[in-house]
Amino acid sequence: MPFLDAHMGKHMPWKASTIDAFLESGVPVGGRSERVDPKTRRSLPEGIRYRADRNEYQVRVRATGLNGEDRERSFLMDTLAEAKKLRSEARKQVRPDGAMSLNAWHARYWPTIESGVRPATARGYDIAWRRRVKPWFGHRKFEAITIGDIEQAIAEWDGTASTRNDALSMLSRLLDGAARAGILEANPARLARRPKDGRARSFRSRAPTADEVTAMLAAVEEGPYRAYLAALVYTGDACRRAERSPSR
Repeated sequence: MPFLDAHMGKHMPWKASTIDAFLESGVPVGGRSERVDPKTRRSLPEGIRYRADRNEYQVRVRATGLNGEDRERSFLMDTLAEAKKLRSEARKQVRPDGAMSLNAWHARYWPTIESGVRPATARGYDIAWRRRVKPWFGHRKFEAITIGDIEQAIAEWDGTASTRNDALSMLSRLLDGAARAGILEANPARLARRPKDGRARSFRSRAPTADEVTAMLAAVEEGPYRAYLAALVYTGDACRRAERSPSR
């Protein structure tokens, strides 16, 4: 029984061996193997194809890009059910520029950050970017950066808690801008725990409370020493009391 080839012309019938091979593979005559589910032998839905080289289903979704252009994103899923679910959800939620690297976004958004802070702050952010944020996250895609990644980076960055907080602030400003531009749904850096100084604080390193001052003055007899101690406490000069103490 002759079958006419739609691609090669109606005057070139297919050979019987060719037809048998297609039927055995489950591919419709004139069809493409990537458009057929190898498990069910049925045609795949629009926007989904089977990648034999990856043994996965590829989902293609179109959406509006950062500059208003029509963009396409593709994702690979293990099962057809997952692919269908992703296609349904992604039509509403996909963010085409989520694959942009942080390096690319920094080059675009840094002028906005720099113009919105004081020069000294901008210099600090620039150092934080070059020494900590860029080496750790610069090559990463926006959508691949998680809260766990950020907290791990904070733990492994060198420097004091204040220095690492500067790096976290720089990263957070970049991700905030991406969220406002619609590249990200939310800024994960806002949920990361800020680093704290792990050194134990002594009660001697802080200002005494009102009750402590009262108890301290009550323990000193009336006279010039008590007046001198009160002056140090109430004028805030207690931190320089060593300079006023007589040499031993």
